[in-house]
Amino acid sequence: MDDVIVGFLKRNLPDFVNCFHVEIDESENDYFCVTADNGVVTISANCCISAFHGIYCYLKKYCRVQLSWCGNRSIKLDKLVMFDGEYKKEIKQKFRVYMNYCTLDYSMCWWDFKRWEKEIDFMAMNGINMPLAVIGSEAVLFETLLDFGFSEGEALDSISGPAFWAWQLMTNITGYLPPVSKDYVYERLTLGKKILERYVEFGMYPIQQGFSGHVPALMEKKQDVKLYMQKGWNGFEKTAQINPLDPFFKIFGIAYLKKFCELMGFYGYIACDPFHEGTPPKRGKKYLYAVGKAISNLYTEFDKIVQADKKTVWVMQSWSMRDDIVQAVDKDKLIILDINSQRTINDKRVKEYPVVAGMLHNFGGKNAMQGKLRLHCKNSWLNLKKNGVKAVGSGMFMEGIEQNPVLYDLQFELLTTDSAIDFESWIKDYIERRYSGSGKIIEKVHLNERGGRHRD
Repeated sequence: MDDVIVGFLKRNLPDFVNCFHVEIDESENDYFCVTADNGVVTISANCCISAFHGIYCYLKKYCRVQLSWCGNRSIKLDKLVMFDGEYKKEIKQKFRVYMNYCTLDYSMCWWDFKRWEKEIDFMAMNGINMPLAVIGSEAVLFETLLDFGFSEGEALDSISGPAFWAWQLMTNITGYLPPVSKDYVYERLTLGKKILERYVEFGMYPIQQGFSGHVPALMEKKQDVKLYMQKGWNGFEKTAQINPLDPFFKIFGIAYLKKFCELMGFYGYIACDPFHEGTPPKRGKKYLYAVGKAISNLYTEFDKIVQADKKTVWVMQSWSMRDDIVQAVDKDKLIILDINSQRTINDKRVKEYPVVAGMLHNFGGKNAMQGKLRLHCKNSWLNLKKNGVKAVGSGMFMEGIEQNPVLYDLQFELLTTDSAIDFESWIKDYIERRYSGSGKIIEKVHLNERGGRHRD
């Protein structure tokens, strides 16, 4: 076994490292196959993520292990359970996406790498292979602004502090409670690179930060460009945008992407949401189509400059998605994150693009115990496919984590499941694992599930 696999086992199963044998065959399809005989658990898989997911599925099924953010963040075992035959699973959902921008600040803004390491292992065990990877982008913006005539103080004042950076990436704010020293910027870069390196070691597809036109308003005084101002968001000051059809959009965008590649490396998937919760400077289908072409051309030009082995794929949220922008992009260069699995199901113009079915939950980082478990059991990915959507995976786009373990345990399972789930069987199994029950642990399960729209 290589060092990546051994390191994972040492962190999560230190007493049983030598009891696991992992074989990676690099086959095209995601799968795992587990056998357990004579004190050794053998996992065959196509990649590290499938192998780690296979280990956790084995631990759940045979050893009755239950992990969550709530109460039990380590695996406790007396022994490994042997069984006859093999436990095999093919994972048909290519992409299993993790995190909303908001998650980074509602739940993760103060994390060090030790805490991130736990979360990345947790992601891997649950089959996640496409996480958001934007921590460290503060340094990318900082150095790019320096290259365009900003002083260090001006560049720092253009960067929001740790609890608000996510909303700047979403173009809602600029420079709110900024850092007082560039040391902070480079500490975030160091952390972001460690996270990104671990993602890549595991074989994940990180989604890195793209460029959709958001710049500090001060840019007008530094460069020959006319910006337009977005309306203020939730009482914050207005934010400035470069019109994507302005030649300066490409100039700054290429510089930003090159700086991102220089400081953090580039791995093929770029998050970009033009006019997110904002208003375009012009109306009309023709203009929006031109915007889509301009942004897509930016990434194509970037590919030529860096001579990337993999061509850039634009990853767009459905939250503020505009169909005319989508139509301007080649179908093999765009993935749509349908973050609540509602936006694409009846939209003939976008349903032929690759779509990730999503679960949107925990608005505002609240801790309410709520969620439509029976509805989720129907499997949003399967539902989109049945309705003609080109569904390529599932995602969890909750705004906050570390709460509501039952809902998320179910949703994690749905990421790698290609069928509906029987709720009654699943909830009994979950409670047995969660509360270490056995036999007739439950005679009756009563859950007060809130009604309403599929937003949880």
